[in-house]
Amino acid sequence: MSESLPTVEKAMLLQLVYPTTTATLPLIPDLKKSPRLQVLDTGMLNYFVGLQKDILETKDLQNVYKGTMIEHLVGQEILAFQYRALSSLAFWVRDKKDSSAELDYLYLFDSKLIPIEVKSGADGRLKSLHLFMDLAPHTLAIRF
Repeated sequence: MSESLPTVEKAMLLQLVYPTTTATLPLIPDLKKSPRLQVLDTGMLNYFVGLQKDILETKDLQNVYKGTMIEHLVGQEILAFQYRALSSLAFWVRDKKDSSAELDYLYLFDSKLIPIEVKSGADGRLKSLHLFMDLAPHTLAIRF
């Protein structure tokens, strides 16, 4: 896999999204940690995760997607909105042993790393978002 994923990324069918462990600039991805995959196309994502049949048979897409699709779409919108040619996606993980704190995306705005958390339900404590905000030198955050 370690050899094939960069090849598929060069074909521009997906993007490898590496985490960062800092809440400040510069945004340096940690290439030693496992990347997430941002697939080029939502239809391809549906196919890869085996949702085609479920999508066709359901009356309510919320039952099928459970937030995975929304997270993917937010990533697609961030990529589409960025104006820099070398822009890429990034997400944050806490650099502490046995910690599972993770934020979905970081967005560079006005020389700040803005955390973006995507939640499919109304409830949730946003623990990872609060951990990041404790480290960040600003008070801006986005929750979808």
